[in-house]
Amino acid sequence: YREKGMRVGIDTVEIERIEKLYKKEGHNFLNRVFTKKEKEILIELEKVNSKQLYSKIAGKYAVKEAVYKALGDGISYNRIETLNYNDGKPYVKIYSNDNIEIDKYDINVSITHDKVNAIAIVIIEERG
Repeated sequence: YREKGMRVGIDTVEIERIEKLYKKEGHNFLNRVFTKKEKEILIELEKVNSKQLYSKIAGKYAVKEAVYKALGDGISYNRIETLNYNDGKPYVKIYSNDNIEIDKYDINVSITHDKVNAIAIVIIEERG
């Protein structure tokens, strides 16, 4: 049992580690970790040889870790989705095992990158 209230999660991911993993596993890695929409976005970046590919993957991965830490109840990574509004601001959706959006949380997310790491922090508040 967990009390309602604010939950915080933070994570940092080494971009080079993600690059090595992606070069080794390719789309198997994407299929295991990311949602359909996230995969479409990442594969599009790959197609255009975006220099941001690995930092974007690392950022989305860091968000998944941060959400997992904040909720602490064994949610799988491919049920946590990070997308972006038109202005670039990220937002997070969480899905049940039968792919239905769970809307009982207000989730604030921030992602930052430098040349080495992607860092994400989430603040999650249960509604109601």
